[in-house]
Formats: sequence, C-alpha cells, structure tokens
Amino acid sequence: MHEVLLAGLARAVARRGGQSAVLVAMVTHGRDALELDVSRTIDWFSEFYPLRLAIGADDPPHRVIAEVRAQLDAVPDRGHGYAPLRFTDPARPLGVAPMPSLVFNYGGEGRLDDRLRHRRLRVVDEPTGSHDPPSVPTPMHWTLFAAIEGGGLRLTCVYNADVLDEATVRGHLDDLVAL
Repeated sequence: MHEVLLAGLARAVARRGGQSAVLVAMVTHGRDALELDVSRTIDWFSEFYPLRLAIGADDPPHRVIAEVRAQLDAVPDRGHGYAPLRFTDPARPLGVAPMPSLVFNYGGEGRLDDRLRHRRLRVVDEPTGSHDPPSVPTPMHWTLFAAIEGGGLRLTCVYNADVLDEATVRGHLDDLVAL
C-alpha cells in the first residue's frame, strides 16, 4: 500500500511543480532492521533516507506505481544506515547533499488500532501541536503521515506555513486522493 500512496504523492507533486523527479525523505520505523533481534524492545527506531523518485507525471497510475516500486526496491538495505553516514562527517559527499523538503511516513495497516484496542485507548482527531521546537530549523517543509486505520485511509499533513500556503498543500492532497 505504501508504494501506491507514495506513487500518488510523487505524481501529484511532480504534476503541480512541472517536475520529472521528486525528492522525498522516507521515514522507516526500524523494526525491520537487518540482522537485529528487536523482539524484546519497545517503541520505534525511526530513521530516514532520501529517495529521488523519477517518474512520468503524465504516465498512467499503474506505470507510476511500478516505477516507484522499482526505485524503492533499488534502495540498498531499505535505507538503513543512511543517517549515520550523512551526519557523522558533514564534509563527506552525503553531508552536503540537499535535504528533501517533503517527508513521507507510512504507519502501516491497522497496527495502531490493534495495539490500542487492548489498552482502552483510541486514536482521536485532535491537533497535536508542533512536532519540533520552533528553535530547531528544518529543511523539511511538509510531512505526510499515512496509515490504514479502522478500515480506511488516514492522511495527516503537517506543513510549514512560512514556506507553503494551505492552497498548495491542499491541492497536492486533492490530487493524491483523486488518483
């Protein structure tokens, strides 16, 4: 499912921006880390890696999905280890590479609902406030959180209103949903 959502997002952004490629920061939750036994741990081991999605913005949806899937499959070790390589030595080529302004975070299918059901907790539609303190600058202008919850798709978008206006973000999301 995440390939379909990512393809739709990349296609929407590419079409609106007249681009043939979109740079996205892919968030991984780290529970699938290679060769690590995390069965006795809790929480996420979130990390990210940049992914340049070269797509045909006017290609039919099935072709864009196939292009995105192939590009995801080509990422070495599913992106694990990128952050230490980038941030331990800023003088290295990865340290000076441009950061994506768009973040894609796919939470999976039913995972949160399943975990909360036994704890008398539930997901609510309440604003959460900023995820980052205002004193910490970030090159990420907007983040799309996507998950399958309660049998439906839940999209949450957080964006920097100093950089993007609501109409632009809403247009991208409308294009994504229309796909």
